[in-house]
Amino acid sequence: MRRLADRGMKGLARLLVHVFFRRIELQNGDRLPATGPVVLVANHLNGLVDGLLLMATLGRYPRFLGKSTLFKILPLWPFLKFAGVIPVYRVIDGAPGDHNVSAFATCHKILAGGGTVALFPEGISHDESSLQPLRTGAARIALEAGADGGIAGVVTVAVGLTYDAKARFRSRALVRVAEPVSISRWSETHRKRHKTLTDWARQAILQTKRWLPERALVFVADSGFAALELLASVRCHVCVITRLRLDAALFKPAPRRRKGQRGRPPLKGRRLPTLRAVLASRKTVWTAVVVSQWYNAQQRTLLTATGTALWYKAGVAPVPIRWVLVRDPSGEHEPAAFLSTDLKATPAMILGWFVSRWRVETTFQEVRVHLGVETQRQWSDLAILRTTPALLGLFSLITVWADDLAGNAAPALRPNRAAWYRKEEPTFSDAITAVRRVLWCPPDFSMSRKSGETVEIPADWLNRVFQTLCLAT
Repeated sequence: MRRLADRGMKGLARLLVHVFFRRIELQNGDRLPATGPVVLVANHLNGLVDGLLLMATLGRYPRFLGKSTLFKILPLWPFLKFAGVIPVYRVIDGAPGDHNVSAFATCHKILAGGGTVALFPEGISHDESSLQPLRTGAARIALEAGADGGIAGVVTVAVGLTYDAKARFRSRALVRVAEPVSISRWSETHRKRHKTLTDWARQAILQTKRWLPERALVFVADSGFAALELLASVRCHVCVITRLRLDAALFKPAPRRRKGQRGRPPLKGRRLPTLRAVLASRKTVWTAVVVSQWYNAQQRTLLTATGTALWYKAGVAPVPIRWVLVRDPSGEHEPAAFLSTDLKATPAMILGWFVSRWRVETTFQEVRVHLGVETQRQWSDLAILRTTPALLGLFSLITVWADDLAGNAAPALRPNRAAWYRKEEPTFSDAITAVRRVLWCPPDFSMSRKSGETVEIPADWLNRVFQTLCLAT
């Protein structure tokens, strides 16, 4: 069924792009491997047309990743489903980052079957002549598929799209394919195996604990870090909070060994019902818990059920956890499950810790958008080591300064509203605007001490210029 849909979508794409464009030129199309797993990356200049152009011109049908907000547009929804687009949930759209675990799993499944996954690493469609800051999703998909998933022969292929006048009917388009880059070549060049996210996390957690041996540390992560290997290696040192799959294999603790009993001691007891079964059971006892900042709500009453169990899979030491099942009485959000390696933690504590992580995600998003973290000029390791701590420190400095301005001069910090977007509270963009204005327009910055002195530029016009420059990113 999927193959039939792909053929139909490819035919539709060819029809649409050949009607719109007068001429389409494909350069080096033979560089795209005819078989094998491929991660395709392209620049993003023309919205949905970019995807249609790649579908129509390339020899293989690519499965695209697209932002989840596109699926909320009713006319596009059946089209995206028919094309097999994989939804991606972005923090900038208000979605927690851990929603993308299923998207990565789908990409790995496609690559394991020898398919093609395509995405636009810039993350936005734009009119600039140069590339915009790139996201790391393509590298993560390719490296994790090759190193973690054991998928052999994964390659990345870059495709450049050029339009002579993209908005004009019957214009021209150019599709240029670059040489494929093998993931195994990276390991050979650097003479080391790719380190997975969980490897980095284990190293960072244990190093942090070594620095702070007397502190009780709680690490909160998304479901991408809900790996038994990671939890088993750090649970004796720190508390880890993360999401838990509803179909996770949970067991009772191993029964106590009887005197004179032969054989190896058991690692686990009998199998417990899955959390999905607990969610559907009428015997489940639910308790109301009030959580702050749950999906941007000031206060939200949630229904929770909790218990302890061993999470186990063959080949890995079992991990004792406290699981928390959460249900939204309003039905606005889907049920979810969380885990804690601290068995004494209460559901309110676990949910409170997990919600606090979303603020950190927002911080990284604001630093990326307004202060330039993860831009092209930070590709080298030394540049990252130098600039990232400085930019995070600058974020803290701007936040503290803006808070002082809000207390001492309330009009200096106010939300910048637009006709299509109203906000009641100031955000970081408003904070950096207020700080810039204080730096650029100090009260003692004048041409003369005489009060009647005039300037060539009218004061109202000058203030508008300053305000526009302060709002620029």
